Amino acid sequence: MVRTKRFTKRTNSTTTQEHISTDSLLPTQELNSQPHDLVVHQQVPPVQSAPQPAASSTAQPTAQPAQSEPLSGQSEPSNRRARNPSQRTCNKYWVVQVLADNGVADDERLRVRDLLVLPPHKRVVVEWNEENQPVGEAAGLLGGFLGHIACNPNIFPISYARWPDVDDIYKTDVWVNTIKKRFVMDNDDHYHYCMGNMGKKWKDNRWRLANEIYQKDKSFQENLDLYPNGMTREQWASFLTYKTSEKAKKYSIINTANRQKQTIPHTLGSKTLARRKRELEIQEGRKYSRGEMYVVSHIKRDGNFVCDEARLKNDQLLAQIEQANTEQEAFVHVFGKEHPGRVRGMGFGVVPSQIRRTSTSLASTSSTGPTQAEYDALKEELDTIKGKVLEIDTLKAQMALFMHTFAG
Repeated sequence: MVRTKRFTKRTNSTTTQEHISTDSLLPTQELNSQPHDLVVHQQVPPVQSAPQPAASSTAQPTAQPAQSEPLSGQSEPSNRRARNPSQRTCNKYWVVQVLADNGVADDERLRVRDLLVLPPHKRVVVEWNEENQPVGEAAGLLGGFLGHIACNPNIFPISYARWPDVDDIYKTDVWVNTIKKRFVMDNDDHYHYCMGNMGKKWKDNRWRLANEIYQKDKSFQENLDLYPNGMTREQWASFLTYKTSEKAKKYSIINTANRQKQTIPHTLGSKTLARRKRELEIQEGRKYSRGEMYVVSHIKRDGNFVCDEARLKNDQLLAQIEQANTEQEAFVHVFGKEHPGRVRGMGFGVVPSQIRRTSTSLASTSSTGPTQAEYDALKEELDTIKGKVLEIDTLKAQMALFMHTFAG
């Protein structure tokens, strides 16, 4: 209503009555789902319609059309699509394709909370790359939704010590009744990606609770009284029992030491490496390698590296790529052996076994695959052998005829 009143003061009486009657008939959810560009159009007209001195009145007719062109509802969306179809058009919602049961897919603007009330006959279409990683705006919406689920203690209790220890009943129920009913995915690789993504965010949420709520200088009972909203006292007690155990303290020291070794931060923020790579490939019209993505993920907006160590590692990586047979060998030589569950320069969801299979297949193809000349030579040799076999069969037939005649 505040937005309508402001619009009423700054427009003529005829237009005011039309907009008031239209907005008053829309429900609250529809008002919230209206394009955010409407707010911009409502705020800009007062500057143009403000009274001007008489000396500048001659310049008003020329200035107004020039300012109104970029504010029109037709030119702004076209500019967005022409820039890069894979980039996000607004930071308040995600523009995704929603597939209905009748097979028709339409673009809709959705937020994470909109998925909670999404009609059961609609599902969001997710695009996946060759490594089974989600890309595009639907990937951002999926990531936010998975985080919302993983951080809900009523869905995934934090009383478990590790994510693999969480009962499969919770995971299967969420996959069947929550994720698949809102997103188009029915692949085992999609399942493993979603479970791994939620596992990481579930673990991060436990770490956040331990740092923001748990206080080492207080007793167990005092910390128990600090249990967060939305969580039962019993579940918080189970978490505190594990947190204060000797095993948890030992792992905490190890993890703290490992975290201090990570001295090269990335510059992608919450955007995944797979999403950024797809944006660049669409924009440039070519494939991006792991070495190039290392540069993209470790440079600032001014083009400089985040630190001198990142620049030095990049120089070493470029030198090794020229000498090594594969990028995998170059990365291992510069950064060391890959850790289980992740691959440098590929983003979340890619494991070392995938890279080894790809490298092995490429190496076998390049080393053992025959060239065209070798293929022609083999074919000629095979034809020669076939000719000799035919001659032998002819001689056998003649010999059999001779023996038959001689015996008779």
